[in-house]
Amino acid sequence: RIRLNSVDASGILEVVERDSFTKGFSQGIGSAKGFGFGLLMLQPIQL
Repeated sequence: RIRLNSVDASGILEVVERDSFTKGFSQGIGSAKGFGFGLLMLQPIQL
């Protein structure tokens, strides 16, 4: 039996480590990436 939890979050993201952000954005984050979790959906803020 596999149990996977998901979270939807919204907010403003400040990138302080460009390389880590690029890797996480392109490859996903977390251990459940193979199950379709861990992808980031981002959009630019309107100033």
